[in-house]
Amino acid sequence: MLTESDIREFYAKTLMLEPQMLVNYLVKEIVLFDDKIDIHYNSPITNCPDDMSGISFCDKYVSMLVCNEYRLNSIPIKIIMYV
Repeated sequence: MLTESDIREFYAKTLMLEPQMLVNYLVKEIVLFDDKIDIHYNSPITNCPDDMSGISFCDKYVSMLVCNEYRLNSIPIKIIMYV
């Protein structure tokens, strides 16, 4: 079983990497929908039977600027982050 210290160490080491390596190391998958973005992060917990899917630590709406032919529109989009 991993301790809080183990998990903190995993992310602390990751933050020291090069920018592109950091993204590749931390982000497992980004899924784009018409009305939301799901961001799945890698986790140091590897022995979970269901691969930790479905544990959300952020779920909120943000404004996203979209440019069409003549103007800029702000639309709400839901961002959900999973471990």
